[in-house]
Amino acid sequence: MAVVVRELATGYQGRLRVGVVDRRDEAALMARFGVVVTPAVAYMRDGQPAELVARMRDWPVFAQAADRLLAPADQDPAAGFGGNA
Repeated sequence: MAVVVRELATGYQGRLRVGVVDRRDEAALMARFGVVVTPAVAYMRDGQPAELVARMRDWPVFAQAADRLLAPADQDPAAGFGGNA
């Protein structure tokens, strides 16, 4: 997953803020956002969960989730948190 995080950070530089959860905080954040499968990438919009990609997937899954996040909210009615869990 480290490669995915690095690619998101470089490929979407200036458009996405990317961070990694400290292992000590992992359990609390999983419960808070309903993550049941790890590893996972949680996409947030305005501090709220927007979409979740759980497990290791092909790069296009992560990129498409990022693209949906960056699209105006009214252009992607299909996106939803937990859609790929």
